[in-house]
Amino acid sequence: IEITAKTGESYIYAVANIDKSSTYYLDEDDKALLKVTDVASSSLTLDDFLAIRFHRRYGTEGSELFSPDPVDNVFMMSGYLNDGNPVTIQKDDSGHAATADGVNVIKLYRILAKNTLTIDTNGKFTPKYYRLCNVPVAGALVPQADISDIDAYTADNITDEEVESSYRWNFDGETTISFYYPENLQQAVGTIHGWKDREENDWAGGVKTFTNASADASYIEIHGDYASGNVKATVSYTIHFGDFSDYQYDNFQVIRNHAYTYSVSINGVDDIEVEAKREGDNPYAEGLVVETDGTGVAYD
Repeated sequence: IEITAKTGESYIYAVANIDKSSTYYLDEDDKALLKVTDVASSSLTLDDFLAIRFHRRYGTEGSELFSPDPVDNVFMMSGYLNDGNPVTIQKDDSGHAATADGVNVIKLYRILAKNTLTIDTNGKFTPKYYRLCNVPVAGALVPQADISDIDAYTADNITDEEVESSYRWNFDGETTISFYYPENLQQAVGTIHGWKDREENDWAGGVKTFTNASADASYIEIHGDYASGNVKATVSYTIHFGDFSDYQYDNFQVIRNHAYTYSVSINGVDDIEVEAKREGDNPYAEGLVVETDGTGVAYD
């Protein structure tokens, strides 16, 4: 890969697979903005670039519904050099560009988060199907801040995305499922003392409204049959996503390129326990690192 760059202070970003996925895509005008081979003569500004958004094909409820998983197993990715901070580019003796401070690693992140959910039925519950709710249908193509600093990243990037809740799928006898979600950063809107407070809700006119979770926070509904002793019921359990380990009960943030694990234990017809964990201290553990050498790029 070779591009023409300006010397001086610059921001270096990279994107991958922007036109190779049938599930996630860019508008044609935005895609055209990215087809820059001569930076020196390009009119693309940093603000224009950071404003580019990806979109997701999801179908319509009551018609054909699409999973948020990239069905072609191709992941749109984006990232930056120097954690999104500017670098100084200078020309070396051979005429190639190099950074003055030796920074040469571009970190690429998947725009999706991986989720794995396991149910311990305790012999009392048969899961039938699940429904993914508040799945974003669009989002920022590029991380808007340094994703390696999670606290700062999520504080600066709380989103109000358009979401949909149409996708459902059968368990087919399985008790462990895995699926991907577009990034969705949300805040608690009420006081939460324990994980059960995350799911507190009110019903009015057949509509469920969550008391402490943002209306756009992502969650899963697990539907199935409960049977224990004399108690038999068709039930559903709701679990909001986020890393609520270590007493972070107000965390409703699904962060791109991270892997989340949820462990659900069915103890009674209206009694479940849920544990969550965000895996990997390395924020780009599921991404790609590109190391430049001044004359091109080498892929690890």
